[in-house]
Amino acid sequence: TDASFFGISLSRTARSRDPLAGTRVANQVAPFGDAWAAGGVAELPSTSWKAINLTGTAALTLTDTDANNISFTKSTVGTGASTVWTPELGAEDLQLKGDAANGFTLTESDGTVTVFSGPATGPYTVASSTPPGGPSNATLYTWQPWTGGSSRLSRIIAPTAAVSPLSTCGSGATPANGCRVLQLNYAA
Repeated sequence: TDASFFGISLSRTARSRDPLAGTRVANQVAPFGDAWAAGGVAELPSTSWKAINLTGTAALTLTDTDANNISFTKSTVGTGASTVWTPELGAEDLQLKGDAANGFTLTESDGTVTVFSGPATGPYTVASSTPPGGPSNATLYTWQPWTGGSSRLSRIIAPTAAVSPLSTCGSGATPANGCRVLQLNYAA
């Protein structure tokens, strides 16, 4: 763990066999440099997922915070935001729904729900992660535009009863009073 405040932490992992682990998500800047895969966690909810990338019209990959990928194929069930995606063998405990226009929702076997949003061409980054227990336990992630159409993580917002809606903690230069925010400031 590189930083930990108010129940929020930010970590990084380097892989000697993959010196570009931090660059494995298209159009997403690695906060600690190319060799580092970053992960952000709040004390109640957490997600081990980083992004979804479309790899074809009927295929996509789900990338975790260690830069590992799980492949999904589009099923014939549902349309639009209700489109069902089938995971690769061994990942059947993951349920993924959504499409390029509406973003994606991942539900894990323990009930954790992770929402991904982004431009229609992707990548789709984590917008929120909600563990069993509902939206009052959600963690929000905000992203800022960066060069060449990429984006970089700017804030991890932990759940708090002091602010409603929690999304107000992600807007403005300074978070509202009562927000529990880990803000990443990058060197120029």
